Amino acid sequence: MLSGLGSALVALAACSNNGGALGPDAATDQPLPDAPVADLAIDPPAPDTAAGAEAPLPDTAIPDAPVASDLPADAPVARDLPAKEAPAPMETGPGGPEPDWLWRTPLPQGDDIVRLFVRDGAIYAFTSSFTLWRSTDEGSTWSVWSSVSTQLSNDFPGWARDAYVGPDGTFWLVGEYHSMAKSSDGGRFFKRIFPGITNYGNLATVLALSDQIVFTGGNDLGLLRSTDGGSTFTSVVTSSMYSGPSALWSDGTVILLGTSDGGVLRSTDGGLTFVNRGGIRSATVRAFAALGHERFAATSAGLLLSADDGDTWTAVTNDGGTPPSLWGVVAAEDGVWAVGQQGVVLFRRQGDTAFASVAGAGTNDFIAAVATPGGAALIYGIDGQLLRGSAGVLAPVASPSKYVVLDLVWTSPGHLAATTSTGKLLRSSDGAKTFTLTAPAADNISLTGIAAGAPNELYLSGSKATLLRSTDGGDSFAPLPKPTISGGSDAGKIWANGEGRVFLRETGTDTIHASTDHGQTWSPRHLSDVSGASRGGIWADGNGLVWASASDGIYESTDWGRTWSFITGNTGNVFGVWATSPQDIYYVAEGPSVGYSHDGGKTWSSIVGFAGSANYGNMTGIWANGPDAIYVTGGRGVVERSNDRGATWIREATTTGSTIYAIAGSPAGELAIASSHGGILLHR
Repeated sequence: MLSGLGSALVALAACSNNGGALGPDAATDQPLPDAPVADLAIDPPAPDTAAGAEAPLPDTAIPDAPVASDLPADAPVARDLPAKEAPAPMETGPGGPEPDWLWRTPLPQGDDIVRLFVRDGAIYAFTSSFTLWRSTDEGSTWSVWSSVSTQLSNDFPGWARDAYVGPDGTFWLVGEYHSMAKSSDGGRFFKRIFPGITNYGNLATVLALSDQIVFTGGNDLGLLRSTDGGSTFTSVVTSSMYSGPSALWSDGTVILLGTSDGGVLRSTDGGLTFVNRGGIRSATVRAFAALGHERFAATSAGLLLSADDGDTWTAVTNDGGTPPSLWGVVAAEDGVWAVGQQGVVLFRRQGDTAFASVAGAGTNDFIAAVATPGGAALIYGIDGQLLRGSAGVLAPVASPSKYVVLDLVWTSPGHLAATTSTGKLLRSSDGAKTFTLTAPAADNISLTGIAAGAPNELYLSGSKATLLRSTDGGDSFAPLPKPTISGGSDAGKIWANGEGRVFLRETGTDTIHASTDHGQTWSPRHLSDVSGASRGGIWADGNGLVWASASDGIYESTDWGRTWSFITGNTGNVFGVWATSPQDIYYVAEGPSVGYSHDGGKTWSSIVGFAGSANYGNMTGIWANGPDAIYVTGGRGVVERSNDRGATWIREATTTGSTIYAIAGSPAGELAIASSHGGILLHR
């Protein structure tokens, strides 16, 4: 069991639906977040059903990394295997702190790649949370190169959109809400750029011709040009641009500009003027590539080809079918690759004239691609999928994850167990370096709660009133008698101790079910008659004092939950509660907000939108190991820590942009957080 005051402390945190792949943006036509799970009022993304339901896996240890020889080219893409554990991040430059949290299963996960690019023989992955990953082995393993959002401020806004390295080696990054940054030390330390935009909009693309001439822009912003290295920008006004920029490319002389309604514009005077060269109306141009005098444009309505350096363009037909929605196109050593939605991968060999579909990709959405230093094509699909293409054949590097990690618990130091949205259980006995994956429930069951009780005892709770118990450390589970769940509600979070006491939350009411015999019999505890929304957790000190979160407040019990008193209200929906002493109580709620009391609940203080959590949805989890290390989690990868009993909070570097659904610690000081796409992060 976890320990803050004793051996019985376990907090239960609710979940939020602010995660997902890339933030929705009609201007740049980005992929939408995963669909919500219907069983939770605050919903994590549901499994992607496009590839079919996952079959339960045998109880075998997951290897460090699947390699090409282990999986056939047409292997299904359901992601139950983690990629090889990445090496520790390299030291950052001056002012560039190392990330506090690193992915363990698998890498990189829970933080979709929006752009892949190559510089000085290394592959860089720019992710939705403004984090740079780096690979020096053709994409087989990755390490964090720079946690940009942490460097720039506690509240660096927006999802990432595009990255570019100029001819002088300057790294440029852009994203939503006018977000822009540059690095002159190889991408280690970034500084914020303010383009001077007065109207609302998102930056969708960036291009640097030199250390001084830089372009960026997006819908409602137009094309912006800087001649002083990003210090100031001016609008490039042209009647040929009939919508906002969505892609930029240059060979150093000619500039190609793609727009969000399918236009391709061309400049031969350094970007002072642009001329419309055609395109596909009502589409979005997303990427360019070049091979000799040929130019390629990936659009949401198929592939465009120019045989004359981008002067004229024609649509490429593929097998006589409907033009696919494409996200990327690259010219590799063996030919040209184009990738897009629903598993589309097209390939044209050197010397050929027609593109053909490539088998073995699965049905995922591919949103980024790059030609590797070794001459292959590295292709990224949402949910963490990586493919390597060579000679028209695909080999898996990492398979996509089709589940969300919803809750986790350290059963003892070095031993971590985690539940998922598809009925699966992850267990590790080596400090979360490797995991064993089993399926104690059907794949349509969201296992929303996990708790450790007596030695080798684990409890699982989930949708469809699922309630399971193991007495052999999770090797096998048996159903428990189900309490009577209120109509419209479900089994939510669960708490247990070593003496057989168990508390089960309902998801949609302030009702708690209590058991004193390891879940064999249950008694309802109706804290209130309020229903709707979602309910979070319970905290108990092991001596009879219990705190419970509710729809709009906090409840306290001093007799092991037999009777309850309403302590505070006007909190909004409360998703988690924790106490570091009988006097010091903390909660997390919607808003996002955190509240605390230092006099046993007599008076309360609360903070809304604190330390970089502003506009990031709800705070979803809480954990503490004493008054000087209190952690709360929330949307868009938010982890906040307070070292002064809640008075001030510090935003931590998580290297993820997905919602964090739960946090757990061990008596040995190990910390883990749960996120989307099968992601588990460990604190360094």
